[in-house]
Amino acid sequence: MPDPERLQAIIRSGPIDLELGLNDNQAARLVALAGLLARWGDRINLSGHRSEGEILERLIVDALALGSAIRQLVGRWPDRIVDLGSGAGIPGLPLAIAHPETTIELVEARERRHHFQRAACRELEIRNAVPRLGRIETLEPSLVPLVVAQAVGPIEAVALLAERWLLAGGWLIIPSSAEPPHFEPGSGWIQHGTRPYSVPGSGIRRSIWFGQRSVGDSESP
Repeated sequence: MPDPERLQAIIRSGPIDLELGLNDNQAARLVALAGLLARWGDRINLSGHRSEGEILERLIVDALALGSAIRQLVGRWPDRIVDLGSGAGIPGLPLAIAHPETTIELVEARERRHHFQRAACRELEIRNAVPRLGRIETLEPSLVPLVVAQAVGPIEAVALLAERWLLAGGWLIIPSSAEPPHFEPGSGWIQHGTRPYSVPGSGIRRSIWFGQRSVGDSESP
């Protein structure tokens, strides 16, 4: 049985280090999300982590750390985000709980994972997360100021797929391991590069590749 005090300690210590002012309701829903992921993970392959403690440390606090790295990079936190290939709803669901002012679309092609996302939004009352079932390249894109694409595929292909979802001047964020991918995009990008970050509590080191779409680009898909 999970230790409720330990789970609360995990979800409290990480966000404090990240300077996230989570209230009691948000902390409780993040812990509940870990429970849902663990229970559904017994039936479908949502992740390689099975215990609630592991899921909190390795997925949920990790997602919050990614959000902190994004905020430091782009400055103003966006009002709309698309999480491409969101799988088990990571990082989109934790970010939606932590940032209720932001609408986050969860784009996922696998039906069972999409059903999990819908169940999580319903049971945890995550009203600002919008699960969408379909392939990145065929769904009608929502043009947003920030796209996150985690573990979707080769970075060259991901950048091309994500471009049609970005507003002019919007940011593409591709999380990676401690060793960032090296990628030089073609024309259509103002800036690009990599940035390291770490996950509080676990000592895990990560990195992101980022690119900002040119302001002069067309906003039509």
